[in-house]
Amino acid sequence: MAADLPTGWTWLQFNAAVDSLCPLECKRLFGSMNIDGSSVYYRKTIRQAVLDLANFIPEFTRNNETIYYNQDFAADGSASVGVMPPMAELQSGWYYNVYDQVRYPVVQVPWEGRFQLTTNATLDTLNSDYVSLTASGNSAIAVANTISMLKSAGRQKAGIMAISPKHDQFYLFPAVDGAWVFSMFWDGQKLDYRDAELVPFEEEAAQAVAWWVQAQFASYIERDIQRAAAFHLQYSNKRSNIYTRTKSKGFV
Repeated sequence: MAADLPTGWTWLQFNAAVDSLCPLECKRLFGSMNIDGSSVYYRKTIRQAVLDLANFIPEFTRNNETIYYNQDFAADGSASVGVMPPMAELQSGWYYNVYDQVRYPVVQVPWEGRFQLTTNATLDTLNSDYVSLTASGNSAIAVANTISMLKSAGRQKAGIMAISPKHDQFYLFPAVDGAWVFSMFWDGQKLDYRDAELVPFEEEAAQAVAWWVQAQFASYIERDIQRAAAFHLQYSNKRSNIYTRTKSKGFV
């Protein structure tokens, strides 16, 4: 399984782009409010729009990021035990240090070796096949480099991961703690986002989402059906344009 490290906007940056396109809606007092001055309804509407886009545009279900912090895991010896995102197809996994801003790859081993990860495991002790989740083409050189990193002095410079056959749970060694987080990139329908997580959509999607948000506010808050219909038409046209563009690139 091969993958390069994705780049792009974070969920926080995407929301900021939508905010700039919805200057009235993002600060409108309505119901429960967030500490940034936006309403809970406004943020939920952005998420609903993104889900609608992802249902229509397959490209927006690729390279989702989920960040796991220490509190997201259960401890089992020297390993962290986490829950996979529902229906996720894993593409790559990374350890990331939020202070030093360094990133190290993860190697996957069969599920049968998961309990060995609880006792300071290395690839040498697992006696099983493994693949590099983040190496280009899973080449022998890439895997050898990963093993060399695992053997280096000090804290492990790469991680080992075992995923259950049902793809609902995983073991991760070494345990995630301190300034370290685990970053997982995967394909599938993502339902919730954290501010620091990378998203697979940027400017064009932000404009579409802004029109969806404006349509919802016009319909349910201002009770202006004609204005809502005009915004929704712009949203539908933009969504179709994005679909056509991604289809021409082979993403559909």
